[in-house]
Amino acid sequence: MQKIFRVIFIALIAAIPVTSFLNSCTAPCNYPDQRGVVVRIVNAMPDMPMITVFINGKVFVQNYTYNPPVTDLYLTSYPDGSPISAGDSTLFVVTSDAQGADTVAKGKVLLNFNRQTIIVAGRGHIKAPMKKTSTIMRLDDQADQPDPNKTLVRFINAVPDLDSLDIYFKGDTVANLGSPDLTIRYGKVNPHIALSSGTGLTITEAGHPEHVIFTSIYPFAFQGFFITVIVRGESKPLGTDFITGPLVLSDVVPGVYLSIFNTFGVRLVNATRSQTLSLLIRSTFISPENTKEPRGNYPNQETVFNIAPDSISGYLPLLINLDSSATFWFATKPDSKDTLSGVASTDKAKANFRFSKIAVEEDPLNPPSTPVYSYLNLPDTMTNPSGNFGRVRMINLSPDHKSIDVTINGKTTTITWKEVKFFDVALSDISMKLQDGAVSKSYTIPVSPIEPISVYILPDSSSGAILPIATSPD
Repeated sequence: MQKIFRVIFIALIAAIPVTSFLNSCTAPCNYPDQRGVVVRIVNAMPDMPMITVFINGKVFVQNYTYNPPVTDLYLTSYPDGSPISAGDSTLFVVTSDAQGADTVAKGKVLLNFNRQTIIVAGRGHIKAPMKKTSTIMRLDDQADQPDPNKTLVRFINAVPDLDSLDIYFKGDTVANLGSPDLTIRYGKVNPHIALSSGTGLTITEAGHPEHVIFTSIYPFAFQGFFITVIVRGESKPLGTDFITGPLVLSDVVPGVYLSIFNTFGVRLVNATRSQTLSLLIRSTFISPENTKEPRGNYPNQETVFNIAPDSISGYLPLLINLDSSATFWFATKPDSKDTLSGVASTDKAKANFRFSKIAVEEDPLNPPSTPVYSYLNLPDTMTNPSGNFGRVRMINLSPDHKSIDVTINGKTTTITWKEVKFFDVALSDISMKLQDGAVSKSYTIPVSPIEPISVYILPDSSSGAILPIATSPD
């Protein structure tokens, strides 16, 4: 894997002239034969798959995707060929549409004769009680000088739902991270720093090393690199918003990206009544030394360990670039080889999607001495319908009630065992009644204007609870 990373990075760098690493200058860079404004745009808005950027009222880039083009990110002119003008207070307007009707960010920035990167960050569309966080950041890409004998890198926090990030120049378990090497605040421009070769990278929420949002155990630093790492996306994404991951950019002409680290999230839903379960993962990335063991050594993997019956874990972020598919097991203990027989699945991951790995109990109440379990994999990346409505996803995971009549706001539908159904309802608390023959239970469910909700109908407990449920925002 290390060799693969080296080949990828070196191949990308090979397309950049060697002299461009050294052919930098300090402000104002007013060479007579090189006078001109050079701008690179980065879309870091997690809810904007495309943006259009206007400079001084004129379209600069149109339908600019979240993942930037593969070549020539530094631009010197408008689409019609006219040059960009320098100015101390240049108006940038960002819209979600090509016509410029829906403004999602606006600001005035300095444009000079250094190469510069403009990052459009934060959410463009908000819903109460969220706060508007869109911002426009300018990076001077020639404020520092490249060095052919060092790796120079700067980190930018463009994650709108985290005020600060901790950076560790290593890829390791949470217990071995130690003190952070760098802390970066949202929207703050940081200078390039020198890194030694052979280092990994782990990024966490500041002050919370247990909340790992990205990690790579493979070397991140290579001599001659002059790069910017923009950490973008959302730590707790809403709907189809992009999940947090680094975008690595070269800061020399033509300013291409070297890597886009996409992630996906998994969580464990323990819909059983007799086991404390853990989600074990076998993959070439997190357990390269022994791929026959269905266990890994992934930072924050404790998130999906020792999940009590009728409980839902938090999400574990996994790096899709290094491991696009993995095999998942349920086990009684995280350090045990006692995986549940037959309860495993190899799932193809999808970037920026979140998934629930659900342990389902097959037996009715009073099961035999050896319970039988099954596995469900459900995508959790959902959005509310348009208008003043919320979405409720309901899953019947109760082996005791193979068919349940569900009544919501006076309308009844039937959900069979392991079936998933969706209900679009008005944005208010809803009354819900579950019934199987003479057995019934009523609940009140809050419906959020921001994110859908999942309702898991769980097995009856030996203590007497009938038709219990668990809920989670998704």
